[in-house]
Amino acid sequence: MIGKVGPFFYKDGKILADGVDICNAEKYGEFRTWGDHSVFWDNLSKKHHECWQIEYFTCPRGRVTYNFNLNRFYIYLNKKINNKKIISLIVEEFNLAELDYIIDDTDEHYQI
Repeated sequence: MIGKVGPFFYKDGKILADGVDICNAEKYGEFRTWGDHSVFWDNLSKKHHECWQIEYFTCPRGRVTYNFNLNRFYIYLNKKINNKKIISLIVEEFNLAELDYIIDDTDEHYQI
C-alpha cells in the first residue's frame, strides 16, 4: 500500500482531503508534500456551498507529509482535531494504517 500526502480539513465529521500518492508528490527538502490549503478550499467551495461562506483558516485543518530519509509520515494538525476518532479517519484517508507515522499538533500554522 502506498501512503498519500497533502492538505486536509475536518468539516461536519468528515476529512476533506487533497491527497496524492507519495510517488506523485512534490519534493521539498527531505520531504514529499502536496497542495495548498487555500487553493484546495477554493475548489471545495465550488462543490460545497457552505464552504464559500467561511475562510479556510477558520476550519480545523492539517497536512500529511512524508520524510523519505526516515521512511516516516507526519500528520500535522490542529489540536482540536487530535483525537483517536479523527486520527483514524485521517489514517484511512491517506492509506497510513500499515505505515510509520507521527502526529504533531504543535505547529502554529494549523491552529485556528
